Amino acid sequence: MRIALAALLLFGSSAARAGDDKPPPPHRHGTAWYSGWSLIGTGGVATLLGTALTTRDDSASSTTGWVLVGVGTATWVGGAVILRLSERAKRY
Repeated sequence: MRIALAALLLFGSSAARAGDDKPPPPHRHGTAWYSGWSLIGTGGVATLLGTALTTRDDSASSTTGWVLVGVGTATWVGGAVILRLSERAKRY
């Protein structure tokens, strides 16, 4: 028991000293990252909502659902394209 306590004190204090170093600066994302992911999220929700509306028997609701599926899919694909283009812009 004493050996375990001594080892804990020895290694615990060295870990505490290692934490005294200056932390790394926070990572910041660019505006393209936020816009891309917000479009992906919004498009995904619109696609799911549209898919749910297509199951209704009402003709107007079903048509609205298919429109939302198309618009939602185009939105999240656009967000993915924005992320890809911003990633390529960082490389060059």
